[in-house]
Amino acid sequence: MLDFMVIALPRSATAWTANFLTTERSMCWHEPLISHDLADLDEMKMSGRFGIADTQLCLLGAEELNRHKARKLIIHREFEPVAASLTKLNLPLAHGVADALAQAAERLYDIEGWHLPYDGLFKAHTFQPAFEWLTNMQFDKARHAMLKDMNVQNTAAIKAVQELVEGLL
Repeated sequence: MLDFMVIALPRSATAWTANFLTTERSMCWHEPLISHDLADLDEMKMSGRFGIADTQLCLLGAEELNRHKARKLIIHREFEPVAASLTKLNLPLAHGVADALAQAAERLYDIEGWHLPYDGLFKAHTFQPAFEWLTNMQFDKARHAMLKDMNVQNTAAIKAVQELVEGLL
């Protein structure tokens, strides 16, 4: 059973957050919904805390997510920088994608859990209470200070989405 979920729009530091949430006592899998569904993930057995950080979760309904027992960290990032970052990666916001993501951004507020602004991830005093609530683990301020400026990217997930978009065009 999943212990926690990180839910956000694409390009909202879910890869960085998954990296930070993966420790010797926890595993946070980034973008597993590319190849699994929530039922599969709930069946997986892990030692320690097990969670996911997946941008596809933002497309699910709040009702479905609220029924799931996992604790949820919801990251809010303004739509404009999300769109700019997607465009920079050659992921055009065509075929109603922009509208779907803008609507998803609004629906994030309907999800029960810990809501955190994007820039709050990179400030220890705002991320620490969210981290400790989400994982039931002690926050490592030194690790946060070291990792906060890292630009973590899931290049495999980016490539998979780019190929999917190219196939649609």
